[in-house]
Amino acid sequence: MREAASGFGSVNDTRKILVSVTAAQIVSLSGTWNVRSSDGSLQLVGTVPGCVHTDLRAANLMGDPHWRDEEKHQLWITEKDWIYERRFSVTEAFLEHEHVELVAEGLDTLTEIQINGNVLATTDNMFRCYRFPLNDRLKAGENSICVTFRSPLPLLAEKHAKRPLTTWNVNEAAYASRGYIRKMACSFGWDWGLMGATAGIWKPINLEAWDAAKLDNVRLQQVHEDGLVRLHVVPEFLGAPAANEQVRVIVEKDSAVVCDDAGPADKALTCTLTNPTLWFPNSLGSQPLYTVRILYTTGDGSVRGQLARRIGLRTLALVREADEYGESFTFSINGRKAFMKGANWIPAELYPSAVDRQRLRPLLVAARDSHMTMLRVWGGGIYESEDFYDLCDELGLLVWQDFAFACGSYPLDDPTFVENARMEAIDNIRRLRHRASLALWCGNNELEQGIVGGENYEDGRMPWKDYVAFFDGVLGATTAEYDGVTPFWPGSPHTPAPGDRLDFNDNNRGDTHMWSVWFGGKPFEAQRQWTTRFMSEFGFQSFPEMKTIEAFTEPEDRNLTSYIMDFHQRSGPGNKTILSYIASWFLMPNSLASTVTLSQLSQALCVEFATEHLRRIQPRSMGVLYWQLNDLWPAPTWSSIDYFGRWKALQHFARRFNEPLHVSLLEHTESTPQMAIHLSNQRLDSTEADVHWRVVTTSGVTVEQGSLRVLIPAQTNEEITRLDCETLIQKFGRRSLLFYSWAQRSEDSQTAIVMNSFSRPKHLTLEDPGLESQTVTHDETRVDITLQTQRPALWVRLSHPDPATEFSDNYFHLLPGQPKTISATTATAPTGPFVVESLISWS
Repeated sequence: MREAASGFGSVNDTRKILVSVTAAQIVSLSGTWNVRSSDGSLQLVGTVPGCVHTDLRAANLMGDPHWRDEEKHQLWITEKDWIYERRFSVTEAFLEHEHVELVAEGLDTLTEIQINGNVLATTDNMFRCYRFPLNDRLKAGENSICVTFRSPLPLLAEKHAKRPLTTWNVNEAAYASRGYIRKMACSFGWDWGLMGATAGIWKPINLEAWDAAKLDNVRLQQVHEDGLVRLHVVPEFLGAPAANEQVRVIVEKDSAVVCDDAGPADKALTCTLTNPTLWFPNSLGSQPLYTVRILYTTGDGSVRGQLARRIGLRTLALVREADEYGESFTFSINGRKAFMKGANWIPAELYPSAVDRQRLRPLLVAARDSHMTMLRVWGGGIYESEDFYDLCDELGLLVWQDFAFACGSYPLDDPTFVENARMEAIDNIRRLRHRASLALWCGNNELEQGIVGGENYEDGRMPWKDYVAFFDGVLGATTAEYDGVTPFWPGSPHTPAPGDRLDFNDNNRGDTHMWSVWFGGKPFEAQRQWTTRFMSEFGFQSFPEMKTIEAFTEPEDRNLTSYIMDFHQRSGPGNKTILSYIASWFLMPNSLASTVTLSQLSQALCVEFATEHLRRIQPRSMGVLYWQLNDLWPAPTWSSIDYFGRWKALQHFARRFNEPLHVSLLEHTESTPQMAIHLSNQRLDSTEADVHWRVVTTSGVTVEQGSLRVLIPAQTNEEITRLDCETLIQKFGRRSLLFYSWAQRSEDSQTAIVMNSFSRPKHLTLEDPGLESQTVTHDETRVDITLQTQRPALWVRLSHPDPATEFSDNYFHLLPGQPKTISATTATAPTGPFVVESLISWS
């Protein structure tokens, strides 16, 4: 929260806060700027915060980068230098302050800043917040500011010619060695995204004026003991406060003051909170948030500065201790070890300034509603916005936060680069360290996975001595100095000592990235051999919904091997891999739409196989984060939610396989065929439930069923029973048997129905299920559809001509005699027919 010239007003009826004219003053420079290319060929009106791409798009000087192959016709934008300029006015009183500064929270990336025609500074880091003194550079009345953004390409070309750096996921030669520039790596393109390296003022830019000292930040540290929370408040100033000045700390919960204390401004202050309500991650408890208000006051009580932070009262630790398997990698929340479920997060747009809370909320709510506890903010993107972390705090989503280093070498032998990156880390650590959602600082993504080695940079890789000095040393020490509470991890994947660091996917310790299916071609079942301690990345691609494909193609493009479909596929194995797994699991699809659906089912099955397996081997494995939750353009990718926010099958599957209480079925064929029923409880309390099973032929006849009442401890998995299937198979055949199971805690609390068989779906003797539906209008925005079936219906899918229609569940199994009601919602009540399909419809 930035300082304002006015106070908070009334805290309650008895505590009035005075406002002094000595408080810091702010002049916002956000808004309308003039933008032009440095060669004079283009002039337009720009918006700050923003970037040149969004400004060109608004001025109709650039097409939709998602449309067909329009992306390749826009690479010229990155080749140009761009100039942003505007005029502004300040008063004589504003200039009389002791300190007058330009505060730029985000400049992307290589800039020269001029004030009134004179060079003020240059910058070279998209991720830093810059402060520049202006006292002798402004005049009362009208002034000018000009920010020139240099194209990164000449610098990259110069550096690359002298010493190339290893760079993965580069589709243009001009973008090689991108590690020389502190800029969002994926803006140069990735194997799930488009190219379009941006330029612009992507965060707020202001003038700030203040005297003597300014309350700049606060460090909050919690000590939990004896049922109390002692909150240590350490104010941080620019300049030095006077001896008679104070800091007042007001802590509120639900607008009620629970602590109000004051002390000398240059001293730490401790607030004792009695009867604290603890914050827990999603699915493990509630997320109460306290507001801590810090007021910097003069001797007479007038406010000179103020800021506020929202916090959750909780402890969090990364538990690494020797065990029978090696060393654990377990997050402990409020003293309780918990299995982490979730996904990796990439930027929601190639142009980060275009992403607001309204865009973020549905994605993060989807994660919450899918019982996720953790998101990994990947290092090839950005340090996300305040809106992102606010929502994670509110929704109970822990954040594994990578520093912005990914999939490439960096010049870590250059002291200037190292210091620049250290200052970047300081800015972002200080900004985020108070967050309830912040669970881990991680140095980088996949640099230890073949990008480090040798004694020098001759082969483009970083030498280990430079790598360790920076990621273990500089970043580790900086995190400890400026945070000191949140765990630090040097890279992902990483094998810690006493393991071999070169064995970056050691299953006995550390975290792993497993790509043996997508890139290695192994069957989904191979994932059941994993014994990883924490799976921080793995995944499988699928195509987005047909409505999404239609949004970037012409009708003639809608063939999987067309030029445009290939153009939007950025992964090397690409469509060939998707089709090979479809052929392995399903009958060949009968249309493009069916191919899209079966690609999504393949993706969902892959991730389900892995997630259910890792849940079954808890506590050996204590976390699984699939790649990836979201997209930044419409294309075939690893996401479970496409660019337009449409859920793929995987997101619906995730809502089921991430249930805190979840049943899974595991077939055994080593000797006699058996079907094991497992129950996983990732709640923080023991749970009693009835576990049901039912064996049904593909023609709809129930041939066996039963149930067991079980009490399962917290954070465990148990095999409940094994069904001996040899007699059933001899009588009905492998291809005609379907095994179902679910758990019931109470009449209105049933887990998802899961299904398994001894044959892959393409070999099952499925019959037309005879699906029937009855639609009842609930209100003006919701329709309920009750479905029933005569024979087993696998992966029932509902759709509607209105693409905005959302369904409470989809891609689910339906059993004879067990109807299911689905809610369909949209801005206005859906009209017209709903399409109800199942597996047999797509081949």
